[in-house]
Amino acid sequence: MATSDNPWLSIPLADYLGHMGHPRVGQLAILREAFAETLGTAHPTSVLVLGCTDGNGLDCIDPRVTRHVTAVDINPGYLENLRDAHGTRGFELTTTCADAMQLAYPTRGFDLIYAGLILEYLAWESLLPRLAEALTIDGRLSVVIQVPSVREPAVSATPYTSLLRLEPIFSFVQPAQLDRVATSIGLKSEHARLRTTASGKQLACIDFRRAAHPNERLGEEG
Repeated sequence: MATSDNPWLSIPLADYLGHMGHPRVGQLAILREAFAETLGTAHPTSVLVLGCTDGNGLDCIDPRVTRHVTAVDINPGYLENLRDAHGTRGFELTTTCADAMQLAYPTRGFDLIYAGLILEYLAWESLLPRLAEALTIDGRLSVVIQVPSVREPAVSATPYTSLLRLEPIFSFVQPAQLDRVATSIGLKSEHARLRTTASGKQLACIDFRRAAHPNERLGEEG
């Protein structure tokens, strides 16, 4: 959604953090851990974070390894907090306030793209090929998606009721379909694991690697 009535624009950061960190949800820590794990595996020079909110996990970046971070979010208030918290961590930080569906991504611009719990709110099947093109050869796309639960609704009930506004725009991403689409555009699943919250809700953390076509590899080496 790119319209001014996008519910993400009206959810206070305090509500988002309170909801995501609530014992019934417990997703903030999982998102941070998944990002840190991917950073340790990929050793990226350039990183794109989609749906970055206030930059949860950016403190895990080693500026001796990662030189540039591009953080994208649709909510300008979230980005303001992100800049205040992470603007002096030693890496070059670019913040972009935009709908991820409407961005023009640079070709071969990023060693790592991290999309944590954002594909559920996007037309991800049309976005994925553009993200693949934005990856360097052997670059990683790391995603976190929510697995349907028989006990918990898509958006768990907490005292932070503003998050319930997200329910109409939320749609589960099926891991098998994600893998099929990724494979068709040259992204190979490298690592997948399930993380479980205190309420029993599960998140699937999946890392894809962008394979090079032979002519691309030869062109890079030559």
